Amino acid sequence: MTDFIELAATEREVKGKASRKLKPLGLIPAVLYGRGMEPLSLSLDGHTFDLLMHNEALSAKILDVKVEGRDDVTAIVKSIQVHPVSGRVLHVDLLSVDLKKAIHTSVGVEIIGESEGVKEGGILTHNLYEVEIEAMPADLPDSLVADISELMIGDGLNVSDLEVPEGVTVLTDPETTVCSITLPTKVEEEVPEEEELLEGEELLEGEEGEEGEEGAEEAPEEE
Repeated sequence: MTDFIELAATEREVKGKASRKLKPLGLIPAVLYGRGMEPLSLSLDGHTFDLLMHNEALSAKILDVKVEGRDDVTAIVKSIQVHPVSGRVLHVDLLSVDLKKAIHTSVGVEIIGESEGVKEGGILTHNLYEVEIEAMPADLPDSLVADISELMIGDGLNVSDLEVPEGVTVLTDPETTVCSITLPTKVEEEVPEEEELLEGEELLEGEEGEEGEEGAEEAPEEE
């Protein structure tokens, strides 16, 4: 069963580009929306939310959003906009959910185990980091597990190989590659073949010979 996390928020009046004024105050702009409610513009404490992001798999958590002067709202994190350079959270979308209805969301893929192929010198390539799932809010997993223990060089795992808990339906194409073990790529310098070297040497010798003959023909005759 998924955990419920309490998230305090404050209703905000500033919207759009004016929301940039929240950054110096250590606040993050957010919006809470969902069926049966008007979108609500909020601000979140930046430090608190950063801690949640680093310590929790937020996409798989049910939030108890507490806004002063309003009823608590059960929600999930629908999306997080992050600055591409600094990694700072720019905006958060919260979606209200009904605990009695299944929801569609994404969860991370966790790779576990030590591959025999990697021990033999193979390279692990992680291709898919998230999968789309559908489940009741209380059944949301933190992640889906991909066990690579038995993989040899040339082997791989697809979405269909993930360990899926009861009550969860995976919506991502089952044939999508999650990870694979491949041989390391060798970069070889191009070495001239022996025949090419010999031809080059002969050409140089021939040119020198021709130049010598021309020099001899042009030399003045002794009187």
